[in-house]
Amino acid sequence: GIAPGYTSFGRSLLPVVAGATDEHRDAVFCEGGRLEGETHAAEWDPAHYGPGNLYYPRLSLQGLIPEHSKAAMCRTRTHKFTARLYEPDELYDLTADPRELDNRSADPALDTVRRALTDRLLRFYLATGDTVPHDLNRRR
Repeated sequence: GIAPGYTSFGRSLLPVVAGATDEHRDAVFCEGGRLEGETHAAEWDPAHYGPGNLYYPRLSLQGLIPEHSKAAMCRTRTHKFTARLYEPDELYDLTADPRELDNRSADPALDTVRRALTDRLLRFYLATGDTVPHDLNRRR
């Protein structure tokens, strides 16, 4: 019953959980990482870096760059495309390669798929990237 003070892009999972539908969305988007030089966004706090920490396996392998650099992903039922800022992009045919072992981002046979998923990412960012609080007083 709480109205958000900003535009939300979330969608309730209740129809899926209740069995009313098997479909939720036709694509999943994910983004993360940091820009080169954004050391303030690194996770180098020693309190979080010890072997007893849940994230230790990832953190112990994570350097400053490129291991955790900016990336955005669009995944459909059949393909997964990851655009990377500093490293090569990745494209996987999930039907033929569900374990994502064969990066086919440079494969001309999947050029149409790569362009379509790149366009999906761009449109996702256009739709979700610049939200403004609904409360005019919060903007002042």
